[in-house]
Amino acid sequence: MNEKRHTRSCAAGLAVIAGAAAGALVGVADAGGPTRAQGIDLRLNYTPVMSPAGAAGGGEPAPAREGTGGRGEAQGGGAARWGEADGRWWVGITAAGTFAGTGRSYGPEVSFGTFVARDFQFIGWVAGAYYDQDGRDAVGGGPGIAFRWHFLSPDTFREQKTGDRSWTVYGDAGIGLLFSGREVPDGGTRFNFTPRAGVGSTIQLGNSPVRLDVGLRWAHISNANTQGSDRNPSRDSIGVYIGVLFPF
Repeated sequence: MNEKRHTRSCAAGLAVIAGAAAGALVGVADAGGPTRAQGIDLRLNYTPVMSPAGAAGGGEPAPAREGTGGRGEAQGGGAARWGEADGRWWVGITAAGTFAGTGRSYGPEVSFGTFVARDFQFIGWVAGAYYDQDGRDAVGGGPGIAFRWHFLSPDTFREQKTGDRSWTVYGDAGIGLLFSGREVPDGGTRFNFTPRAGVGSTIQLGNSPVRLDVGLRWAHISNANTQGSDRNPSRDSIGVYIGVLFPF
């Protein structure tokens, strides 16, 4: 008798426990918790990251970066490329002098140039000079423009082009205006035109984008007879210049 009562008590307790568990599962399902149909996803998502050492061990190589257009190490995407029409401007600071011909002059020049096509450069400049001449010497200066073609570089001699412009040889021609405190030449006028033409070379300095610029130039001074032929003695000279060019 007692055993039957004990068996019925155990069965009743198990029924209460099962009912409580079922209620708990229903509550969890209503709250959006995990059930048999809604399990927990323990999968791990990852993206492999290749270290420089891994890349050296056979991984996918990093893309090539843009260089300077000369020798030296590759630089970032904003690196200046000499000779390319990329919209970048190059500043030149030059010392120039004329020594042969009908007069001598010495002075500085600041230029701003950009490549409008590959190896073809437009340049604007402002120059000043001291004119050592027969009669009274003079000081003057003015703006001008020129076009420059870099027709020779290391790539010129290579069948497989690499874009190497560690040095270039160029020809240029241009014209400017001269305003002076006294007549240039003496007996002429204080306003003149200054056509010029020459050849030169640029050389990359080390691995930097800075370049040496040297050249030989013919320079003419004339007022184009704007004040009459008797006031246009004009003068022609041969000169040299040296300077540096850097991107900006």
